[in-house]
Amino acid sequence: MNQAKVKFLPITETDGSSILTHPFVSLQASRAIQAGSFNMITRFWMIIKDDATRTFEVYAQEANDNAFTNRTVAMQRSGMNVSCITPPVTHKNGTKAMVKVPGYTLENGLYERLVNRHREIIMKAAQDEY
Repeated sequence: MNQAKVKFLPITETDGSSILTHPFVSLQASRAIQAGSFNMITRFWMIIKDDATRTFEVYAQEANDNAFTNRTVAMQRSGMNVSCITPPVTHKNGTKAMVKVPGYTLENGLYERLVNRHREIIMKAAQDEY
């Protein structure tokens, strides 16, 4: 198995400021971080789609989409015809207005409407049990 050799940079002082590098960061990545040209955290657009009405909404931009996708899966399990996509933020889709979903039309407030509908379904199911 080929493994790349990783060089480590020590903690150094430059112009009176401390440059701390993580011991598991490669030399190339360390230089990019120090130059300010390395984005370590990828941000994602959180896009909810209502497949029944063919509408979508760009809900937010986050680095962690776990809660968003989990809520979408919960909606699907309760019988709602929804889906989500989480494309990375790039220069081609840097603003909400630039994000397009082919075959779907934009609906502002879609996510809140779907969350409220999901809440109603859950409450009705809970009342039916008791």
